[in-house]
Amino acid sequence: MKISKKYILLILGLTSTSLILNGCSKKNISVESIQLSKGSIVKEVDGTYSNYKFESNEYSKIETEKVILSYDLDSGNYIYNSNGKNGVVAKDNEIPIDYNNPKDLKLSKGGNYFSYFKDESYMELVIRDVKNNKDIQINSNVAISGTLVEWLNEDTLVYYGIDDKKNNGIFTYNLKENKEELIYKLQNGFIQFLRTYEENVIFVQQTMENNRYLKIIDLNKNVKDITSEIIEVSDVLSTEKGLFVLGKMKDNNYSIYKIEGGNVKRLVFDFPNIIHLEKGLSCDKDGNLLFIGSTSSFSKEKVYTYVDGSITSLTNLESKYHFIEVK
Repeated sequence: MKISKKYILLILGLTSTSLILNGCSKKNISVESIQLSKGSIVKEVDGTYSNYKFESNEYSKIETEKVILSYDLDSGNYIYNSNGKNGVVAKDNEIPIDYNNPKDLKLSKGGNYFSYFKDESYMELVIRDVKNNKDIQINSNVAISGTLVEWLNEDTLVYYGIDDKKNNGIFTYNLKENKEELIYKLQNGFIQFLRTYEENVIFVQQTMENNRYLKIIDLNKNVKDITSEIIEVSDVLSTEKGLFVLGKMKDNNYSIYKIEGGNVKRLVFDFPNIIHLEKGLSCDKDGNLLFIGSTSSFSKEKVYTYVDGSITSLTNLESKYHFIEVK
């Protein structure tokens, strides 16, 4: 049987078209992979932002136009801001955040989820599954107080609020089990501050008598009292080197304190003479404390480290700095 040359050319044409279409549909999305370490920062100069990785006790610039806000060490996933827009990069996928002004944007440990608040007529918590790129609906009976929400582990949120039975306390929500649990009930007062480290929750409880207590609770609901000397807390950091508090203690000034065995020790006195409370605390891979301060002018900042009783500057140029949240 003879086959027409026109027929052969038609088949070849259709085959070529199919290959082109299939090739286009399977084209990989190019995403920007970034490697950071604990202690990494963002430097701001005249409205221009640059990311710096902390390694071998010095900073090196990361070449990217994105401003990194949060970074997960295990997965390499990160939250960024670019030209006023926020997004998440996760392996081979980049997820834009369509909401214009997300509040308290956080990445979970392991980078599987991220969360933020929509500030409309009320604060609405949004949780998104990074792998499947879809929102997660949770069956919560708790009215969360402000934005007091943290990621406790890869699949669990912890937050402060009041449930539909009028329980005032700290709750957890496990996304895999779809389970909400009250882990700490307050008899009076409220939670002023809440952070997580490893699988523990550290918080400041303020009573109706205006007393404040720094406490730690684990997933087994074991509560440990740390100190009652707290006046105000801006940040708390627990590392291999100890438990550090940025804030104010009774009969003392705003500074950085180390709490050990119930004893409170002030670490910073007059160098630097200004500590930027709003910038929080960070640490390097060895657990050494990092903070941001100034010596001459409030707007001229440097990054400092506290190691074995000594404070040294890690940045030569005075500028504006922000810590990247690295988990």
